Amino acid sequence: MTRPSLLNVDGQLEHIDAGKRIRVNKDYYFQLVPKYVVTKRLVNRGTAENEHWECELCPYMPDERVVLALHTGRSSERSYPAQSLAGGALVDRVPKA
Repeated sequence: MTRPSLLNVDGQLEHIDAGKRIRVNKDYYFQLVPKYVVTKRLVNRGTAENEHWECELCPYMPDERVVLALHTGRSSERSYPAQSLAGGALVDRVPKA
C-alpha cells in the first residue's frame, strides 16, 4: 500500500494520483479512503475443530458521517450548533502546497 499524496492547496484538499491533481470533494472520499485506509479483521483459516486464526487487512469503507467529518471537520450537518472535531477537517491536517 502506498501513501496518499494529499496537499492543502489554497484551503482545498488535493490528491496527487498518477501525476494528476484531483480536487477532493465529498464524494471522492468514498474512493480515496478504501484505497489507503485498512482495518484488521480476525479470520479463522482452519476449521471449527482445528482453528488457525490470522489477522486480515480489509479496506475501510467510510459511511456518510465519517466522510462529512473528514470533509468539513464537523460531526454532523444536522447538529446545532455543529460540533467541531479536534484538529478540524482533513484539509487542515495535511501539508500546505
